Amino acid sequence: MNKPLVVLGFILAGWVASPLAAQTASEAPELADLTVVVFENGRPVPGLVVSLDEVVGRTADTGLWQGQVPARLQTLTVSEDEQVLARLRLQLQREEIIQVIVSLKGADRQAYVSIES
Repeated sequence: MNKPLVVLGFILAGWVASPLAAQTASEAPELADLTVVVFENGRPVPGLVVSLDEVVGRTADTGLWQGQVPARLQTLTVSEDEQVLARLRLQLQREEIIQVIVSLKGADRQAYVSIES
């Protein structure tokens, strides 16, 4: 006779826990995976500052920077010694995987940008 009560207890516990689990999931930050790669005349550029509204980092020896960033409208800036090399607005979506490739060309380091999402 106790089995029906135990099963009913599990069902009720699941019903009560479900709204709590949904609330916890909705409180999780919405993030996007962003990769930035910078080349100059076909070679990777290390040490450049990559910044978004709240995140700042530097490109590695491979010219690569990767991170999880808030999924919303953001300004991506690539710079070196106070000189802005590239600046663009990105509308990042939750769980989006996006790659930004910046190619610097010529003496004036004009930026050509390619975005994959």
